[in-house]
Amino acid sequence: MIRQINMLMIGAAGRKAGKTEFACEVLRRYAKINPLVGVKVTAVTNPGECCPRGGEGCGVCGGLTGPYLVSEEKSVNSDKDTSRLLAAGASKVLWLRSLRASLSEALIALLGDMPAGTGIVCESNSSRLELEPGLFLVLKQKGQTSPKSSCRKVIHLADRICEFDGTSWDLPPKRLVFMEGRWSIRPEAGAVILAGGKSSRMGQDKSLMRLEGQTLIERIVQQLQPILDDVVIGANDPENFRFLKRKVIADHVPDQGPLMGIVSCLSESRFDLNFVTGCDIPEINQGVIEKMITEAPGFDVVMPRAGDGCIEPLFAIYRRSVLEPARATLSEGKRRIRDLLPRIRAKYVEMPEGDWYRNLNTMEDYEAELRRAKSI
Repeated sequence: MIRQINMLMIGAAGRKAGKTEFACEVLRRYAKINPLVGVKVTAVTNPGECCPRGGEGCGVCGGLTGPYLVSEEKSVNSDKDTSRLLAAGASKVLWLRSLRASLSEALIALLGDMPAGTGIVCESNSSRLELEPGLFLVLKQKGQTSPKSSCRKVIHLADRICEFDGTSWDLPPKRLVFMEGRWSIRPEAGAVILAGGKSSRMGQDKSLMRLEGQTLIERIVQQLQPILDDVVIGANDPENFRFLKRKVIADHVPDQGPLMGIVSCLSESRFDLNFVTGCDIPEINQGVIEKMITEAPGFDVVMPRAGDGCIEPLFAIYRRSVLEPARATLSEGKRRIRDLLPRIRAKYVEMPEGDWYRNLNTMEDYEAELRRAKSI
């Protein structure tokens, strides 16, 4: 059997399971950071037989004159599944039509033309009998009990069966991660944006300064919402952030610094894992967040460490298990996050040199960011 860990395969138990829209959601998320190839596979039993989907058919099977045919979608303006995948952001979309008996040969030919490690989002049931993807999901309508024939043969191989209620799936597409050439499902995780600082070096509230028509905190929420399961704000003046329509959590004890903000927000979080960030980071590096989440098992905190040894405790993953050690640290009059680290299991993700992280501490930083935005 072919093994293809860089492929996400999406099957369906029947019609109206939201299969193509699910694939499109995944593609939209990755379009700008890690372009993916979309693939749709249509398996044909015999060209002369009746349509496997019922009725008189659409002529797809009849157009197959050899054992298989690969065609590339070029249009983003039709309602075809392949066109929708391309419009969603796929770098390329291929449609594979194959006799069922030739499907293994056809898949080998299709994959052989792709650069190694290319991320693939593939719509297919039948291909699972010939290929082991990195992740195989089967989508079904909520309440559906009997899958169609092509799905019945492979549903037991699914890594996850996802129910669709007509609007959303019980596994949100944003929980799928493609990293280091492999697909996986990340655990549920929330986000905490700390906006309770005094911004003394900036001279005004950094979170409400504007960049490209948005406040900084609004910009951060917009970047985190598509990749994490919820976003809350840690701040002591909730009225200032009501426009975000997000839960605002006040410090249990004011003016105790970011460690108190972390304790206050984690104690009310419904997630074990939480990405904690400041309110002054104009560009959130999604890949770093996903990397830290994958490194989280067995650790209380995962944070980046630059080549010069500098760590970023306000761009890190915190588990709720830090609550008791953090409270003990605060009870001793210690307010720095660094004072917490010797008490917990910390993992450091080594980061290469580059522009993976930047924050705005001074008016000079802010003005430089304005110039950067105008130059793009």
